[in-house]
Amino acid sequence: MYAFCQDMPGVTEQMARQIEDEVGHDTPAGCVAHVAGPYDGGWRIIDVWEDEASLTRFQPGRLFPALAKVTGSNERPADFEVRDVTSVFQRV
Repeated sequence: MYAFCQDMPGVTEQMARQIEDEVGHDTPAGCVAHVAGPYDGGWRIIDVWEDEASLTRFQPGRLFPALAKVTGSNERPADFEVRDVTSVFQRV
């Protein structure tokens, strides 16, 4: 598994929704989980992917253009290899 975490200082929830609209609402191939929410002074996104290849296919085609359009930023998120994922949810 692979993931990225992006803190976006100054980004509001409204701007985050605009980014989501630009990215599209269909689940990208290989995306395991998308977590987003406010933090002090901005918006944080954490995505978990099946593998690094899935992430690298998604970023240049969908994520980076959306971020640039809404925020005007070309800053890239920090990505990392996932070594452990624990879920507290049970499927019903």
